[in-house]
Amino acid sequence: MAAETTTHNSDHVLALLTEQRDIYRKVDALAAQQRELIAGGEPERLLNVLQSRQEHILRLAQLNRALAPFRQRWDETYLAMNTEQRTRVHGLLNEINTALRSILKIDQADGALLSARTQAIGQELQVLSGKAQAGAAYEKQSGGVRGPAAADMTG
Repeated sequence: MAAETTTHNSDHVLALLTEQRDIYRKVDALAAQQRELIAGGEPERLLNVLQSRQEHILRLAQLNRALAPFRQRWDETYLAMNTEQRTRVHGLLNEINTALRSILKIDQADGALLSARTQAIGQELQVLSGKAQAGAAYEKQSGGVRGPAAADMTG
């Protein structure tokens, strides 16, 4: 019975890690797509990608909760696995970590790009605000008199 439970636990851990790896791959692909949309200035499509990423992140949180008891007893869990299972676990963890590093790197670069864009927009707004203030000051100085706006063609 104990061997059956151990095998079941090992298979369950492998299934959870496999799903986790698959989702990290999807999030990594979405992160790359996100990068293209940020660079291309496509906010509507970007929001769709971000929503999809959020759904995957929520599933990753569920998987983390399911894996928590095994992580708490990781040495025992790992030692209960046969050689093939340990090899698969090792490979899955490497793939997960690789995808996670890629996601974090892309997100960090995207954050810097968005920050630079925000600063540029802020500077443009200051320039436009300065022009509006100058126009208002000019109008005030000239007594609010404007030149002809449009001809009244109705008679």
